[in-house]
Order: sequence, then structure tokens, then C-alpha cells
Amino acid sequence: MIINFKYCPDISHHFKWFNEEKCFAMYYYEEFKSKITMNGFFFHKIKEKVNCVLETSIKKGYLFLAIERYSNSKLEEYLKVWKKISKRYNLENFSDFREQEYIQDGRKFFIGMATFDNNSFETALAIQNDNMHNCYMLLKTDDLEYEIEEDKSLMCLLEFDEQKRFSMIFNNFCKKKMIAVRMGSGGEDIEYDFVFTSVDANL
Repeated sequence: MIINFKYCPDISHHFKWFNEEKCFAMYYYEEFKSKITMNGFFFHKIKEKVNCVLETSIKKGYLFLAIERYSNSKLEEYLKVWKKISKRYNLENFSDFREQEYIQDGRKFFIGMATFDNNSFETALAIQNDNMHNCYMLLKTDDLEYEIEEDKSLMCLLEFDEQKRFSMIFNNFCKKKMIAVRMGSGGEDIEYDFVFTSVDANL
């Protein structure tokens, strides 16, 4: 497994489609070879590297996830988001679980938010890996309380154009000194992006 770590002071150099304000910087991590190597060791190394770069541990994280509802079964209604995720992952150290049902373009979704601390960061990374197209994270590294606008943060999940979705996330949350976590895959490589305002590049 090969993990590359890079710093990009201008996000538009990495994402050519992001040509709004040039005020975002990012660290990104690439793992090459095969997705089969995506395991606990990889997530642990990412957590170690992030904490080293930030020179502190994550104080609080917010995990956002959408699950499409394909039927009106009582089981889906019962499981919604977090009970379904808990069948595979230990969410004991997650808290403040929230869930809502939305209909978007005739499609039904359960969308949810949960909070976690640094001890659960690896689990959050693994959940995002399994749900990369309908999941994102926000991180904060200080003890200041931020007002997370629940409706705005959850509705970002229902923007299916990735470029528009992450433009919304960067502009709505990174400017509030939060770090947005994006994940993407190019087949043989996996990439995690940690995006923040350029003025916070010395975190």
C-alpha cells in the first residue's frame, strides 16, 4: 500500500471546476493499488497524519449520510440511517443522531447527521469509504461552538452533482473555520481531501 500526502495551497489547482473564490487550501491523501487494501491500517494512518498536520486532535466531527429508500417496508422505516449503519459499524462513541426523510425528484431518502470525537474518527472514515457518493464530514479542531444549520447541511447530500455539492459545502462551512472531508475514487486509487480556508493553512 502506498499513501501519498500532499498540500495544495489553492484548491482550484487540484479541482479545475472550482473556480470561485481562491480562498481554499487542502491536504489530500492518495492510496494506490487496489481498494482491497482499504482496511483499518489505512484509516489509522490517515488519522495519525491528520492529527499531525493539524498539530492537535479533532475536537468534534459531524458525519452526514444519505440512504435511498427503495420500498415502503416497515424494516426500512425502522432502520432509517443509523440503525442500518450500526449493523456493520460500532457507533457506541457517536452521539446526537438525527434523521429525516426527504423526497427529491421523486426519489425517497433517509438523510442523517451524527457527531463523533477523535476516538471515532477512523470509524467515520470507514463509513465514508463505504458511502463515498452520499456522505461527507465536517471537522473542527477547537472548543468553540459552531451553529450547524441542520437543514442546510443535510440538504447538501441531496445535490447529486458533485461539483455543485462540494461548492455548497466549502462555501457554507469551510468559511466558518470548519474542515470539510471529501472522498473520491479513480478505480485503482482512493483520495481523501481535507479542505479549509487558506488563512487556516497553519492549523
